[in-house]
Amino acid sequence: MTARVAIIGAGAAGLVAAREVLRAGLTPTVFEATPQIGGVWVYSDMTESDPLGQTPDERRHSSLYASLRTNLPTDLMQFFDYPFAPPDGKRYPPHEAVLQYLQDFARDFDLLQHVQLSTPVTRVSTHADGFRVRCNPAGGSESTALFDAVMVCNGHYTKPRIVQIDGMDSFPGTLLHAHNYRRPGPFRGQRVALFGTSASGADISLDIATTAREVFWCGAAFNQLTPGEEQHRNVTQCPIPLRFDGADLVLKGGKRLAGLDAFVFCTGYHYTFDFLEPGLIDVTDNRVHPLYRHLLPPAQQRLCFIGLPWLVVPFPLFELQSRWFARSLTGASTLPTAEEQTRHVAAREADADTRGALERHYHRLGLNQFEYLEALTREAGLPPPPPEFRALFEAIQRVRGADPITFRDAPLPD
Repeated sequence: MTARVAIIGAGAAGLVAAREVLRAGLTPTVFEATPQIGGVWVYSDMTESDPLGQTPDERRHSSLYASLRTNLPTDLMQFFDYPFAPPDGKRYPPHEAVLQYLQDFARDFDLLQHVQLSTPVTRVSTHADGFRVRCNPAGGSESTALFDAVMVCNGHYTKPRIVQIDGMDSFPGTLLHAHNYRRPGPFRGQRVALFGTSASGADISLDIATTAREVFWCGAAFNQLTPGEEQHRNVTQCPIPLRFDGADLVLKGGKRLAGLDAFVFCTGYHYTFDFLEPGLIDVTDNRVHPLYRHLLPPAQQRLCFIGLPWLVVPFPLFELQSRWFARSLTGASTLPTAEEQTRHVAAREADADTRGALERHYHRLGLNQFEYLEALTREAGLPPPPPEFRALFEAIQRVRGADPITFRDAPLPD
């Protein structure tokens, strides 16, 4: 089989997808909207004129902040068969080292000849013989090509998600989404609140604290704390914000943070696939459905979404997802029928509804990622990830839980 596979995005997911497609004897074409490979790991000082990032026409892909280091060690970050060993030996390297790793990966597997840079995809539509992909390369004219399959690897850290808080329109200070945060200098001497307890909330609160007078880190994870109960240097953990009152912020429980200068939303991003023909999939509060194994619409067996799950070890997950799909295209593995896939999706969605899970948490895996990877490898006829992969992840999580501030500098478990 010499199927042509369109891959949308040349970040980590798109690059390893191209490698797996090539290994399967298929022909990849990778469409990358920006001038270089690397996806989210390409840093830029440039930000958007709208600090909240709600203006689609000037969307910038980069969401990195200058100080970012990985929150997983290289031992886990790396693809299974391509070691990640930064020259400085840091196990939790800065973002520059991750970009270099991806550039080396692309070079060593001769992927760049298959990548079309500065070529955003504007439409993917179904066709009698597969899919029609329309793109609009910079400096060129719009073109369309036919492909047998499509792998969507466009990432999900570009379109900021803002949680509406009463009174925010009247707040006299700076309102900012983490997407447009780069360095702490602009917050020197200020009183700053942040909302969101994900990795970006943890990192940015500490980063801003290096220059700010006081930092108030707010989130549901701290709802049971009395404000001020948990504090690190000048960072105070606080319950969720309820409303702005001028320059003051009223928190759950009634505590008031007075005289704030800035408020930073660390509230995540929207999954968006504006280039897809309507009806191929639906997105409801970041639940992309219907998808079998977070990957495949049962009605479209040759359309695949790589990298939707979160709270995972990303690069190995991208690798096994891509291998699973590539093997299904060649017939090296046989997936359940479309009807069986539909029943599987319905059962999983019903289970999520029964548990009262938030729709935006549908693709959140956590420890369930290991059962998920084992299911993928079983269906693809591949060996499962080695046991030490999960063991190291769980050990790292224990270290991080015990010391969430300086865990990156703690010794790795044996």
